[in-house]
Amino acid sequence: NGQISALKSFDFETLKTFQFQVVATDSGTPSLSSNVTVNVFILDQNDNAPVILYPVSSNGSAEGVEEIPRNVNAGHLVTKVRAYDADIGYNGWLLFSLQEVTDHSLFGLDRYTGQIRTLRSFTETDEAEHKLVILVKDNGNVSLSATATVIVKLVEPKEAFAASDVKSAAKDEEGNDV
Repeated sequence: NGQISALKSFDFETLKTFQFQVVATDSGTPSLSSNVTVNVFILDQNDNAPVILYPVSSNGSAEGVEEIPRNVNAGHLVTKVRAYDADIGYNGWLLFSLQEVTDHSLFGLDRYTGQIRTLRSFTETDEAEHKLVILVKDNGNVSLSATATVIVKLVEPKEAFAASDVKSAAKDEEGNDV
């Protein structure tokens, strides 16, 4: 009947095109035949979900902790979420968005690069720890996604640590004179 079926599925990322020959022969005497080359072009599908490359914890989950000084200014780069999609072209384009954040006024996310930056300086009333959940979606017709969790911990600047160490060492020396 001339029907051709594939015995396996094809993946655009590994095979984009192939060809084969078909020979049709009749049962007459003498038999007549004809041949044709069939070109097959594989269409891309969104068959790969994004994979988080950073942050990744020791157990393999997409989560990490970033410590930043409490005295940073607005625009400070906290970290960059890195992701990869094995799909080629349009289906492999990635967009980043903040799915969950403890304080929307503190952090911003670049939707194309995955960079997380501070939106303002921190105040004494800001919590010392912030949880950000970043959604990474591909650009497929039915998009696939992955999430990463970043815990941002505010720490005192190194100068503050050094100053407090000097003060405590001076107090220890004063106590030793007695």
